[in-house]
Amino acid sequence: MTFFEKLALFNINNFKFGVLANSKISCIINQLKSNFAKKDIILMMKTTCFDKQESKNKVIFRHFKESLDEELRCTIQNSVFYDKNRIPLITEDIFSEENEDYYINNFGVFISDSNGQAVGYGQIILSDGFYTIVNLGILADYRQQGYGELLVKYLVEFCHNNSIKDIYIRVEKKNTKALSLYKKIGFNEYEPIVTMHKNIDSL
Repeated sequence: MTFFEKLALFNINNFKFGVLANSKISCIINQLKSNFAKKDIILMMKTTCFDKQESKNKVIFRHFKESLDEELRCTIQNSVFYDKNRIPLITEDIFSEENEDYYINNFGVFISDSNGQAVGYGQIILSDGFYTIVNLGILADYRQQGYGELLVKYLVEFCHNNSIKDIYIRVEKKNTKALSLYKKIGFNEYEPIVTMHKNIDSL
């Protein structure tokens, strides 16, 4: 039984992964003609810029606490990234992540409004040697109010305060709003990543 046939047993209809657009792996996959469809171009963006954050908005930043905030993080991420084809995050997933090599304790952050209501979350992981902002999102009712920009700036500032000078973030090339925001903050395009897709139903 092939790897993809095993995935189908679990009702997983699509398989995808990302590779650097100009990497050896990308070239090998193209040469093999393995029927992977190229769908999204994701940009890895990098910043070394740091301007101390000053905001007129009254927001609260609170760092993720292990064995306390797993459920809150699940609630926020499942709302932010909701998709009918996405398997909802559960607390066991978070506990499992906390044991992964890429996970960094105390580098997950909630942003709350002036009333203490958590409205978003983001974190830094160490992925393949890159300190990368991931799982970044603001609840729908609180978007377009500056929370996303404040959260990204806080994460960058926190990294710099911990002697991390190079920070990365990934964004889909077609997501022009996010691209504009990240460039405004000081991120620049670093490396394109191609997302490869394979429809398992068609096997």
